[in-house]
Amino acid sequence: MNFGVPSQRVKREEEFPNNAILTIGIDGGKGTSRQMSFNKLASDVLRLDDKSQVAFSFNPDTCEAYLVNTDIVKAAASNGIRVTKGTPRKISHKKTYNYFTKLQSIDTSVENHFELILSDEHDGVFNILPFVNADISSAMKALDEDIVDDTVNAAHAFNSQIQDIPEMSGAFAKAYPATDSNTH
Repeated sequence: MNFGVPSQRVKREEEFPNNAILTIGIDGGKGTSRQMSFNKLASDVLRLDDKSQVAFSFNPDTCEAYLVNTDIVKAAASNGIRVTKGTPRKISHKKTYNYFTKLQSIDTSVENHFELILSDEHDGVFNILPFVNADISSAMKALDEDIVDDTVNAAHAFNSQIQDIPEMSGAFAKAYPATDSNTH
């Protein structure tokens, strides 16, 4: 026999556990906060704790954005934004949210994910780059290869059908030389 009310919470699985991700939340409109959240790996690589602040740096000419923990990069401390306690850690700063989403030209009606990559040029500085999920990109590549294969196969089939038309046969054969279908 169990006493009490059973837990209603469903444990949330982290969406991208192998990447340091900054998620730009949905803009809910007037009167709502503009949140950006850090997944566990992003919190770890930035070394965020309950008293941390982060600061952004932007290059409007190149649309590049950077992020630092102000405890590590002291020069950014005067521009720090307080990070919430708990998991996931979040920031809510309307001015930064609006500038970042405009700079990156992102659709704020959906969540957007950006990957934090440690800069080669500056200690403790992370580049904020659009996140490309490897599973999605490999699926897109496979789809592209299938489309190319289908197009090449259709061209060869068409070429074999017009062999009976002498005027078309020569011109088409020059444009689309027949090859063994296993070599493409």
